[in-house]
Amino acid sequence: MVKGALFWPSNHRNVPTATLATPTPTDTPAFPPEVFRNMFSHVDKVKLVELRQDMGIVGAYAREALADGVLSELKNYQGDEAIFRIQSEWNWFATGLDVVAPLEAWDTYLAGTAQHWAYEYQYLKTHGDQPVSRHSQPWQRDMNQYTRFLTSNVNNPYVAQNPRVYIDLAQLSHRDFQKLFPLVSKTSAETLLGLFKLIMAAMGEYEAPPTLVDTYRHLGIQNVPNSPGVPQKLQDIANRIITTGLWWLYQTRRIADIDRFMAMAAAYLKDSSRFETRSFHMVLQYGRFAQFIITLAALDLNQDLVQRTEVHWAEHHADFFGVRFSYDQSRRYFLATLKEHNFTAPLEYLTTIWEGLEPIDKDRPMGPMINVQNQWLDNEGHLHVAVPRALLDDPRMASKIATPQSILDQWKPKAYSFTPHIEEQGRLMEMERAQTQAEPATHPTPTPEAPGLAESLTRVARAWFQSR
Repeated sequence: MVKGALFWPSNHRNVPTATLATPTPTDTPAFPPEVFRNMFSHVDKVKLVELRQDMGIVGAYAREALADGVLSELKNYQGDEAIFRIQSEWNWFATGLDVVAPLEAWDTYLAGTAQHWAYEYQYLKTHGDQPVSRHSQPWQRDMNQYTRFLTSNVNNPYVAQNPRVYIDLAQLSHRDFQKLFPLVSKTSAETLLGLFKLIMAAMGEYEAPPTLVDTYRHLGIQNVPNSPGVPQKLQDIANRIITTGLWWLYQTRRIADIDRFMAMAAAYLKDSSRFETRSFHMVLQYGRFAQFIITLAALDLNQDLVQRTEVHWAEHHADFFGVRFSYDQSRRYFLATLKEHNFTAPLEYLTTIWEGLEPIDKDRPMGPMINVQNQWLDNEGHLHVAVPRALLDDPRMASKIATPQSILDQWKPKAYSFTPHIEEQGRLMEMERAQTQAEPATHPTPTPEAPGLAESLTRVARAWFQSR
């Protein structure tokens, strides 16, 4: 079972998240579960977000209602932009995501936090405590914020003991997959279409989108400044859920759902304004989903699915590109991408059935069909994903289903950048505590001054970089 963002670090009780068992008679009033479910289905969204923190039956049903709400929202999504404009709407949706897609959501948030500080920390590595240009003050402010982030979260298990790990989804049992990826395991063509529309809506222009501050607080993570906002994060989360969802539908042989999703997504794109920049981006993304499905099918020599997917891809390609960029050119770029990423079996199969087509001779073929920052498909058709270890109910599971080193050598995923920094900060704080305790009792204990920016961060940085 997954520990979603519904758990405070100080409480280690395992509380159901996505699929809730019927509460036992010892903790349940004499009402059938249907009465509670009906009652909670009418509770206000904001109130549900508050109630979900309860560790008893109230919280359990609140979380179930949140999960049902998000699933219903996705299946019926028509492009509403409220979650990108109103903080309370985002808080409700984010809390629901914590229930149905905790691993996908929190890996995206934490990877974003890492990216937020990477450039500043690189600057510190390069310049140390030497003053630079007139921009020194903003840099100092950023680094002081980073210091506060490290020191205030050094005992938070969701930050300090939460490395990014990489797992092979094909090694999971059906039951474990359902527990770890509730939304994906319940996915349908309609759910994937809702996520597809959500990505497109997230590409809109929003003057003051909601922040992730309240979202981070769900795991007790403190002092995280306003990082790049909700729309971009939700694009990344939805994209990876769709990719995993397509993979899962293929593994469970629900080909009709894959075909229906591709048809509905193509129709949605056709009805959208082709003069909008986001429509063009979604056309490219649609092509990547088509390529992903074709690759899975080619690995199994499944010509029927290849051809069915091609029908959708070719039709939407003609609608948006016309004669300017032919469908054969797109297929040749796709073959070049397979070649670049060493997909030898699909490449050989597709060049056989696409008679006369060869990979286009370009130094830089089109980008990969999936976001390789957090997912990787291997030549066996196994999908590998990055997840935060502390959100697994049993972190030891990560070693049992770990991605092989040979795949990691190809993939080259990046760890959360703050992980080594906060580990070093923890060691420094422990050394300072030990030194303070070792002082003679006859001497008054001096009040420690907060380390200065240069002293604290340069010390952390140098120790970390020297150890690499």
